[in-house]
This record gives sequence, C-alpha cells and structure tokens, in this order.
Amino acid sequence: MKGPFTDFHTDFADTLGFYPGEQAVIRDILAELGKAVSWGGDERVPKESHFQIAQAPGHPAIRAAAQQIRGWDDTPGGHGAGAVNVFATNRLQAAHQVPLHTR
Repeated sequence: MKGPFTDFHTDFADTLGFYPGEQAVIRDILAELGKAVSWGGDERVPKESHFQIAQAPGHPAIRAAAQQIRGWDDTPGGHGAGAVNVFATNRLQAAHQVPLHTR
C-alpha cells in the first residue's frame, strides 16, 4: 500500500460491479488525477468500492492531483466530474490510457 485509502463501501459495489458508464466516469476522474489515485476495481481481486493514494507522500503526482482538486473547488461547476462530457472522444482516449494498478 502506498498511502491513505478510502472505501466507499457498499456490499453491492463489490458483488454487482459498476455499469460501463459508471466505470467510464471513474476512469475519467482517474485520468484527471494522473497517477495519484488507484482504483480497487483494477486489482487482481477487484474491490470496486476502494480508492487509494497510489504514490508515496511528496510524490509530484500527489501535489498535481491536490492542485487539480483545489482548482475544482475554486471554480465549482466549471471543471471535473459532473461538469464535463466523459464520453467525448478525447476524454475517453485519456481514460483508456490510465494504467491498471494491480497487486
């Protein structure tokens, strides 16, 4: 484990899985955050409710992700999840490039 983690735990999240559209949103967010966050859905034994910091403290990706999130907070509604079309070709391509973080 690289860093702090969060479980958005619901029993169904690990048994039924997210729909493809929901997975697209997750991958879009992961793409925006660079390599700072990993998703449990990409683990060998998937746990879709699990997200964790994927880098050691002080890693540049962590600082960049924090700055990105602060930007979302500074200009709500203008950027990030819910304010963009995650199905736009360029965003789908970026999301497709997100490496699978498996252990």
